[in-house]
Amino acid sequence: MNSTRATDFITPKSRVSRLFRDSVLELAEQYPFARRLVNSGRLSLPCRYDGSPLNGHEAEGLPLELRPGSPAKDAPIGLAGRRAWLLNQLGERFVLLLDGRVDSARAEALRAELAPLLEERADLDLLVVGPAPHALTELPRSRQVEDVENLIGERYGLGAGIAYLIRPDQHVTARWHAVTAAAVGEAMDRALGAYLAPSTVQEAPMPRLELNPNFTDPDAFYAALTELHRERSEAESERINARLILLLANHIGDQQVLEEALAIAGQATTQPSERLESAKDSTGR
Repeated sequence: MNSTRATDFITPKSRVSRLFRDSVLELAEQYPFARRLVNSGRLSLPCRYDGSPLNGHEAEGLPLELRPGSPAKDAPIGLAGRRAWLLNQLGERFVLLLDGRVDSARAEALRAELAPLLEERADLDLLVVGPAPHALTELPRSRQVEDVENLIGERYGLGAGIAYLIRPDQHVTARWHAVTAAAVGEAMDRALGAYLAPSTVQEAPMPRLELNPNFTDPDAFYAALTELHRERSEAESERINARLILLLANHIGDQQVLEEALAIAGQATTQPSERLESAKDSTGR
């Protein structure tokens, strides 16, 4: 199925398919969401466990694609004077990825927090993004890596003291702007199922497409929509509509809601104006 989707993207089979493909490529030049839609061939994608009871603390303002339950992203690193890759340093154990580019005072405070934790939790390693003070790099089971191309910082939204806890399966389990030993310990226990109980495992409510009035100003929206298409050619309007669909679909995000909207939209058969003319003919008015 994945190869078929890639083929359909590379060589669209219809004018409308080509229209959406070209709109994706156009939007991808500026907007990150559209780059995920560019399908030049992919065999599989890692699972994202949104809503899992094994997920821990979430910190606001960090990249959405690395929220708890998401697969860790790779990046080139410097390790002990050689080039390496971040994902090769993760897996099989819990790893606390810490931006150690902090001043000496904060490094000492972090060392005081993390040293007892590392002594207590033998299944936890520390990976410090440096250059970091010795107070951090000399902690038990710690290694320092360099962000040689600034891609760890960009992809993980790093800043001084920000930390990610990575599970043995290379998925993010929790992240913090200011990490504490208690928070890391709690997140590890949660990831290991310590807090699971029948009463705490609840099914998330099924998302639904909103079909009741939800516009803050329906007249203003309709006027803006028609104005957007004023004096446009048919081809220009089609490109605008395709871009608008992709932008709003990304904003909605939820696949079930999108599929419900697609199903309703696909029920269209004749234009309302055609049905009105047919009704006039049948009544003779």
